[in-house]
Amino acid sequence: MLNSVIVFINLDSGISNFLARSFKFPEIAGFELLYLGSKRLKDLEEMAIAEKGVSNAYAIQAGRELRVIVSSDKVSDEESKKISYNISQRIQSEMTYPGQVKVTVIRETRSVNIAK
Repeated sequence: MLNSVIVFINLDSGISNFLARSFKFPEIAGFELLYLGSKRLKDLEEMAIAEKGVSNAYAIQAGRELRVIVSSDKVSDEESKKISYNISQRIQSEMTYPGQVKVTVIRETRSVNIAK
């Protein structure tokens, strides 16, 4: 039995689906969905990191939630609310997505002391 491996890189969705069906590889037809999903997650994270004061961002739950971590020394509580609102408005205007995307901004301050 001959085993073959086919890799599709940056192909138009119509072409990859056509090739997968034509050569009887239906499992590859779902590859584009995986690629588009991972691209969407990356786009969400990049959109959040572009905001001033954001140190990190994580798209979770298949892109239905975006957690944004801001620097507590650079961003106040009021500014974190504005960042959350701005990111949600950019997502709404610039991206297409099914359902909702919840944007959570996390601003954390820790104080640790050790008693001896």
